[in-house]
Amino acid sequence: MPRPILYRKIDRRVEDMFRAGLIEEVQALIERYPKSCHAFKAIGYRETVEHLEGKTTLAQAIEKTQRESRRYAKRQLTWLRADSEIIWLDGTMTQENVEQAAMKRIEGFLEGLRSPQVHP
Repeated sequence: MPRPILYRKIDRRVEDMFRAGLIEEVQALIERYPKSCHAFKAIGYRETVEHLEGKTTLAQAIEKTQRESRRYAKRQLTWLRADSEIIWLDGTMTQENVEQAAMKRIEGFLEGLRSPQVHP
């Protein structure tokens, strides 16, 4: 999907994560595990820990999580584009249309496996 649309979706998803209780989740984990655990370095967790420690405001934690998520998405796209076997689907379609397009591709692939291969 076009990058501006992808980035808007990422930003909304991060906001939804915080609204859905990310801060409470991280707080509960901090009470059970040391902050040195590798999981606390993950995008979103790291920024939430900084907020809980008073190093950033909630708005800063959300903005930093959004920025780091966008950067991660960019790295993923760069890496995935190098693989010529990946089949890209239009992410701007409705969920139902994406699922239908994926099923059509899968059915075509499976049909190819069932058909005898002719090699010259």
